[in-house]
Amino acid sequence: MLAWPLCCVLDDGNQRVVEASRYYGTATPLVGSFLVTAHHVVEGAREAAEKSGSQPALVLPRTRTRFRSIPFKVLLSLPDTDLALLTVEADIDDPQKLLPPVTANAIAGTPVSSAGFPHVSGPALFYRLHRGHIVSRTYKTSDDTYSALRDGVRIYELSYRVPKGLSGAAVMDETGMIVGVVVGEHQTEVDVRMTESVQDGVERYESIARHFIAYGLAVDFRELLEANHEGKTVRSLLLDAGLKESEHHALLSSDVPPPHGDD
Repeated sequence: MLAWPLCCVLDDGNQRVVEASRYYGTATPLVGSFLVTAHHVVEGAREAAEKSGSQPALVLPRTRTRFRSIPFKVLLSLPDTDLALLTVEADIDDPQKLLPPVTANAIAGTPVSSAGFPHVSGPALFYRLHRGHIVSRTYKTSDDTYSALRDGVRIYELSYRVPKGLSGAAVMDETGMIVGVVVGEHQTEVDVRMTESVQDGVERYESIARHFIAYGLAVDFRELLEANHEGKTVRSLLLDAGLKESEHHALLSSDVPPPHGDD
């Protein structure tokens, strides 16, 4: 899958989930043993786990009602950009994980999609795909306002809403490149005036209605790739992991015997 749910879980000691009722967000597999999510997803799960005696973990659904929990470590947490880089003990054996640690510089109108596990009623974790486009690029300043000036955290506005639980999902363009990471949404107030008639060039308004338009928000993936961990950029860490994984797959392929009839 392109995404895993991140929950507070109780398991039976064999990484089989007994309870995963406290669900907080989505984590996206990258390359090797790395995943990306939102910083507030990890912090929310950690705080809830301390109160409930449970354990934050990634949950890999096996069926609609059976899950396997996978412990993770937070390798890098970036509160200012609301991003976090996670790692698990073993490489993620998932054919759909996002191998290339590359990103696209999306512009307004670029078609994008996000896959994740938004909150729904009931015990099941439902995998859902959201599609739309980039509405605009903006920048989040230190006082939590948004500006068109090139100063602050690079943010994309999305045409689709972001329900709770989708935070941490990757925003991908049509080629599969990661554009950003979902972190939430914001609402804009719009006054809609209903025109009754026009007389002598003067508009007469019947009523004014206030509407709220919600946009999804995603942090530019480069905010994570350019971050440093122990003297190396995250981009370098992912590239190194990708190279090792490619060499590993090449080695496995070389060990496969040729089909019958070949010399």
